[in-house]
Amino acid sequence: MRDELKKIIIRQFQKEQGRLLQHKDISFLLYASRSCDILFCFINSAKTPRYLFKITANKDLFSFLKTEQSILGELSECDFPSISETFPRVLGQGMVQNHYFILETAGQGEHLINHICACKNSLEQKKMIFYKITDWLIELHKQTTLNPKDSREGLLEENFKETLALYKKKHGLGQAKEEKIISSHNQVSSLYPASAFILQHRDFSPWNILYNRKKGDIFVFDWEYGAFQGLPLIDLLNFAIDFKGIISAQDKAQKITSKFSLSINVNISYAGKDDFLDAFYNKNQYSLLLSGCVSKYCQEFNLSSKSSEYLFLLFILRHLYREGCFLDLFLEKGCPFIFK
Repeated sequence: MRDELKKIIIRQFQKEQGRLLQHKDISFLLYASRSCDILFCFINSAKTPRYLFKITANKDLFSFLKTEQSILGELSECDFPSISETFPRVLGQGMVQNHYFILETAGQGEHLINHICACKNSLEQKKMIFYKITDWLIELHKQTTLNPKDSREGLLEENFKETLALYKKKHGLGQAKEEKIISSHNQVSSLYPASAFILQHRDFSPWNILYNRKKGDIFVFDWEYGAFQGLPLIDLLNFAIDFKGIISAQDKAQKITSKFSLSINVNISYAGKDDFLDAFYNKNQYSLLLSGCVSKYCQEFNLSSKSSEYLFLLFILRHLYREGCFLDLFLEKGCPFIFK
């Protein structure tokens, strides 16, 4: 199949540059995603990718790639030049040997994981990354905020019910816990800003971001779970907990190998209970840094502490559903200090 994909690259490159590539000039790097494979494409042994393929043979997953194609298509038509080069452009789509694919541009950078690992002991470098990510999310979400008149009645209620159902399917939920969760929802739902719906990535993690050290630019890919009527703040919280998990994994000397400036074997466990407490509850350099970024974000979107706490609960239910301990900690300890 890779020969067929190389033919697609050759045609695309000729269209852009007016010259032919040879098959030997093209190399691929496989990067596994949850719902499909990502193939980074390198030209003439470059250290950064020029294109990427999103590809799957599972027909049940075609819809995810079509969602990504739709989101990136809409983003390409938006007028926000400050971040217009920070996400892929769709160049084509089709079928190859019963696999559905979309071809996209790729950013000129290394995996952000590499940079995080290189600067794990530098507070200033961590600050730089967090400030850049926070500013990027603020800009994207300001540009894609749903107009209140376009907001469907009951949108928050739909999101809540879907999220709660997903969690219950995974862990089950006792009556007392469910009543607390529903009570929290009821307290906030009538006060939640009608305009607080944005384009949410919904898998916003360091492993889905490329970073160009020389230019200081980021490039965000893997939009298949994205939603234009998504919720604010959660992408930032997701980035924060996964960032903490990467640092902890490196501290434990878990294996991280690299090639072409991209991590190709990131054997990193997801954030655990201690990471959760250190990021959101225990006062330390990391949580204080996160607190500042969360405060800046919430001020931009007029999110009250109560709304932020509620979004934190939805973040736990939808993004930290792997283990039940995160919800138990929240119900036990209440709102983290970073939202107060």
